[in-house]
Amino acid sequence: MLFDLHRIPIQLWDESRLANNALEMYDSGELLVTTFEGKPDLWNTKPPLLIWLQVGMMHLLGGPSELAIRIPSAAAAVASVLLLIGFSARGLGSWGTGLAAGFILVTIPGYVSTHMARTGDYDSMLIWWLILGLVSFFQFLETNRPQYLLLWGLSITAAIMTKGVAALLGSPALLLYAILQGRLWQLLRQPRVWAVLLGALVMPALYYLTREAAAPGYWHAVVINELGGRFAGTLDEHQGPWTYYLNNMQHHLLGPWKYCLLPASIILALERPSAARRLSVLLFFFIVCWLTIISTAQTKLEWYPGPVYPLLAWLMGMALNAVYHRAQQWLPTATRRWQPLFGLAALLLLILVPYQNIIQSIIDQRSGKESWSEDTSTPSFLRHYLREHPDFRTIALVYPGGYRPLHSFYTRAYAHQGILLSLTLPNDLQKFKPGEEVIVYNQATKNELLATYQTVLLYEQDGTAAYSIQGKR
Repeated sequence: MLFDLHRIPIQLWDESRLANNALEMYDSGELLVTTFEGKPDLWNTKPPLLIWLQVGMMHLLGGPSELAIRIPSAAAAVASVLLLIGFSARGLGSWGTGLAAGFILVTIPGYVSTHMARTGDYDSMLIWWLILGLVSFFQFLETNRPQYLLLWGLSITAAIMTKGVAALLGSPALLLYAILQGRLWQLLRQPRVWAVLLGALVMPALYYLTREAAAPGYWHAVVINELGGRFAGTLDEHQGPWTYYLNNMQHHLLGPWKYCLLPASIILALERPSAARRLSVLLFFFIVCWLTIISTAQTKLEWYPGPVYPLLAWLMGMALNAVYHRAQQWLPTATRRWQPLFGLAALLLLILVPYQNIIQSIIDQRSGKESWSEDTSTPSFLRHYLREHPDFRTIALVYPGGYRPLHSFYTRAYAHQGILLSLTLPNDLQKFKPGEEVIVYNQATKNELLATYQTVLLYEQDGTAAYSIQGKR
């Protein structure tokens, strides 16, 4: 989960936007209003819990970096895995279920990918709070202990402060589960349940109100971007058929684990009533509810199914644990002391190829082979080039213009290290003087530069090159 976290360049969608939000907040000290290029950000309208954590990491690590942007998301992913293991052991009495679920989760391509567990995006943090909320709600119904009710309320607050209305998309699943268990009326009659639910909404409501007061127009942007726009219409041409997510999960997001879903469902359906089986019903309701809602929305993005991956991994973990216990009944009694080792070995063998595939995909991301934009190769180039040439100086970076949050972030980040990146448009190629350093990554621009100037090649990687200008031809 943490392998190579610092070596993969910041990604264009949407990590670079959030990275700019965090860096500008770090520089300005303005904690309420997130900004982009010095103006209130009305494109990214999510509450700033993740941004606050990223700013905190910048202070802790001594400045902006890939690690500072990604550690909160990666930590949330690790916490999610540990929660699957810990609750399975304590709440379900099965270490095997948790270990299997954890191993499966970290080998699901859709989870360990761009915009999810390993990048500075909202989804990993949201997933952590959603899982914590599901577990807390389940335990409250099982035990009626107030600490689980309070934890459920806390998780609702934190989830909303992480990604706004998206935190509530799975709520109908909780309602359906309470009805199935015959507990809905009992819940509705408890004043403490209403108090916790209302309390959970207080902090998000205060944030939205104060943010609107500080920068008018924010609430209107929230309505357009989150409350109606994504569901009723298509934003930024992100569209697809109703089966978009099911197709993607079947095609590549679940990897080989897609073949385990049907057998796992059959195995769990045949299990006798238990806490694990009741939990599996709640997880099933949540998965169906989440996928139905995001599939109905007009705007569709590949990472929206993210919250279902841990739950699918958990269901498969339960099924594998059930198979293990069935197998124990057929094994000789003399092998009992070795059976846990046999089970662990079988699990490791099962995840071997998926794990190798995940590691290779992470390695491929180092130079931007798996990314959302060609711009991703530039940060990788800069990191290697500036490591070999760390002198404080000004470097011209030729870029095609337009929306380039990657360039904005790295320009500001390197300025903290005393290296000034001057963004230059191709139309200004004629203005360079002898002795200037120029970085180009577009082949057409590179050809024009070489045709205009006598240069010395300083460094080259994956098509991006740094030149020292010697004079005009």
